[in-house]
Amino acid sequence: MPKHLHWFKWEAYSTWITGALLLTLPVLFIMLSNHYPITYGHQYGWLILKR
Repeated sequence: MPKHLHWFKWEAYSTWITGALLLTLPVLFIMLSNHYPITYGHQYGWLILKR
């Protein structure tokens, strides 16, 4: 692989990793929120989770 393409390879990896995190973290938060009532029992809980 030419050296000038080296950065583009890591840029593509970081894009995939960022996208995976942005999709995974909200799902994990919603899954765990059922066990921690502060996430939905708060005054502004509707901003975080719409139940």
